[in-house]
Amino acid sequence: MSDFGTVSGWVARPLPALMMALLVVTTFWHARLGMQVMVEDYVHEAGTKFAVMAALNLATIAGAGFGLFSIARLA
Repeated sequence: MSDFGTVSGWVARPLPALMMALLVVTTFWHARLGMQVMVEDYVHEAGTKFAVMAALNLATIAGAGFGLFSIARLA
C-alpha cells in the first residue's frame, strides 16, 4: 500500500492526472445514466421526476467537480 506522498507524487505527473480526471468524469457520467434510467422507470409524477432529475444532475456535477478539483490540487 502506498502512502500519501507516493500517490500525490504519482498524480502530480501529467499523464496519470489526465487518466484520473477521465476516470472521475466517466464514473460520474455512468452513475448519472444508471440513476436516470431508474428514475424514469420508477418515478411517475412529472413534477417529482423533474425534481429528482434536477437533484441527480446537481449531485453528479458537484461530485465530478469535487473530484476534478481534488486531482487539480494534487497535480
